Amino acid sequence: MRQQQYKSDRITVLETPELLEIVITGKIKPWQLNTIGFWLAAWSLSIVFVIIQLFENMPSGQKLYMYIWMGFWVYFEYRILTTWVWRKWGKEVIKIGKEKAELRFEVPVRQKFSAFEIGNITAVSDLEAMKGNFVKSHYEPFWVVGGETIGFEYNGKLYAFGRQLPKEDATALINLIAKRIKKPAKTGK
Repeated sequence: MRQQQYKSDRITVLETPELLEIVITGKIKPWQLNTIGFWLAAWSLSIVFVIIQLFENMPSGQKLYMYIWMGFWVYFEYRILTTWVWRKWGKEVIKIGKEKAELRFEVPVRQKFSAFEIGNITAVSDLEAMKGNFVKSHYEPFWVVGGETIGFEYNGKLYAFGRQLPKEDATALINLIAKRIKKPAKTGK
């Protein structure tokens, strides 16, 4: 039987003697999600007008400029689409067993999975304490995907998760994970 130990707006923690499972969703307030959706719709409509314009008679230099501009426009369309999908359906799942752990980033069309042996994981750290002001301010807005707050090293590589978590939630999760894997917690300042 699983018992719920910690819950916030975005975090659910379920723990048994065999498994610790943490689910962190990408959910944001409805008005914020609607704003991103409107942005995506307006951006998509704008590109339709640019494509229609390409069929007009214009100098080849101007057409080349439009194609290059459209490449950038499509790139940022993709970025806002991935943000909207992450915020609507995305989640990070961390499972820690007795000897193995796994980390998954899930959205409906894609999943990134990593598996770890607990013995090779070093201390769980507060990544926010290591970031400069510019990096913090870049990843704070709700329209950005990123801003991982928790991390650990595994075989020399840093693995980060806990996107845009408040300090108190990140600290609670760091302590919970550190206790489970029996490694020190580095919570920063």
